[in-house]
Amino acid sequence: MLGLVGVGSMIFAGIFLYLIRELSQGLGFFTVFSLAALARFISAFYISRMSDVQQKRDPASDFTFPMFLRRFKESNFVKFVAFMATLTFSTHLAAPFFVVFLLRDLQWSYLTYMSFQVGGTLASLLAAQWWGRHADLVGNVRVLRLAGFLTTLVPLIWLVSRNVLFLTFVQMLAGFAWGGVTLCAGNFIYDAVTPQKRVRCIGYFNVINGTAIFLGASLGGFLASRLPPLQGYSLLSLFALSSAFRLFFYLIMFRSFREVRSSREVSLQELFFSVVGIRPLIDVSPD
Repeated sequence: MLGLVGVGSMIFAGIFLYLIRELSQGLGFFTVFSLAALARFISAFYISRMSDVQQKRDPASDFTFPMFLRRFKESNFVKFVAFMATLTFSTHLAAPFFVVFLLRDLQWSYLTYMSFQVGGTLASLLAAQWWGRHADLVGNVRVLRLAGFLTTLVPLIWLVSRNVLFLTFVQMLAGFAWGGVTLCAGNFIYDAVTPQKRVRCIGYFNVINGTAIFLGASLGGFLASRLPPLQGYSLLSLFALSSAFRLFFYLIMFRSFREVRSSREVSLQELFFSVVGIRPLIDVSPD
């Protein structure tokens, strides 16, 4: 439901900005931002009326952030956090600049950009059940490894063509891959961390991941106008660099953490062929 609401708001904003572009772009953005702010105030109102779940504090499960980091060598969960943080850092070298490339360099309209974004979002939503069924069978870690590898390739594919339909397909591939990463990363946290430590570990995970986003985007912003052009565009050089960083950290980290629940042993090649429907590992017949 939340995903469909997000798609609907994206479609509305894209069409509205396209229709009002001749009258006043400033007015268009003011209207969209105002509606977004109003929606957040409404959300905050309903959150304020919710009752929180009571937590029983267990002093034996308390540990500080430095203690958490020091357990990198022996902690399976900390290694998972490092994998996600390095992937996040590498991704956000380029992530803020795809929209700049499309709107500034390729001169896309807001309507075209909206269609592009909706394609990726729908692919992510539709992929969730498919990734989830595979994760139930082979475990979250194997899905993370496959989906994570696919994300390393996405920026490189941007170098192939600037055609609208081709780039929309690439965005759908990205949505499909990131759908698997997001779903199974969340599932793995709940599998790997005991309930007493879960809130603290999720907090530390978010701090580290948020720092990776900040550092990646900051470095990307510094490099965006300083890299030599690739195929006539400096941002394409940044996309290629992001892909290289993703692949570098992926190869170092992807086997550093292990599955924590019993699951079927399959190779990444077998999992890939199942995900694309060539040799399914799961029942694909209708219920």
